[in-house]
Amino acid sequence: MPLPTAPLVPERRISSRHYYHGPIAVRLRSGLAFVASGIDVSASGLAFRCDENLPPDAHCEVHFSLPFANGNTHSFTLHAVVVYTALAGEVGGFKVAVHF
Repeated sequence: MPLPTAPLVPERRISSRHYYHGPIAVRLRSGLAFVASGIDVSASGLAFRCDENLPPDAHCEVHFSLPFANGNTHSFTLHAVVVYTALAGEVGGFKVAVHF
């Protein structure tokens, strides 16, 4: 059996991602506001699907709530910066990644 090789692209994430499929309220500095659908979340960022093609480095505010195993939730309102936007493929719209 061959030995595993190092990935071609080194991992750049600071912390692990966790699936999150809840709603995310997004507000841009321009005042544009919309609701997006979560993909995943980590301690340093968030990915979501939306109908808006957001430019890299756009500043926004994101609001979402995370559920805990005990049934409680914790709401977050965080300042974020768009890292990238890409076509979301078959599901339509755009996949947007932001950094807190």
